[in-house]
Amino acid sequence: MALVASNGLNVRAGFSYSAVGRLGNAERSVLLGANGLKTAMRAMVAYADDPTPSTLARMKERYQDAAAEWNSGVRTVWSVARRSGPPTV
Repeated sequence: MALVASNGLNVRAGFSYSAVGRLGNAERSVLLGANGLKTAMRAMVAYADDPTPSTLARMKERYQDAAAEWNSGVRTVWSVARRSGPPTV
C-alpha cells in the first residue's frame, strides 16, 4: 500500500499548479503518517511488555493520530488523481 501511494506521489506532470501544492501537502501527510505508524508499533511493543492502562492509552493515541494523518494524505492523493476508493488504515 505504501509503495502504491509512493509511486502515485511521484507523478506530477499532469496536475495543475494548485493540485501540485495539494499533492505536496498530501505527500508530507503520508510520510508523517508512515513515521507515526512506526512509532505506534513501538508503543504496541511497549504495551505487550507492560500491559497497563497507561501504555494501552499511549498505544491507541499514537495509532489513531498516525492513521488519521496517513488516511488524510492518501485521500488527498487519490482525490488529486481523481480516483475513488483510497486505501486506508
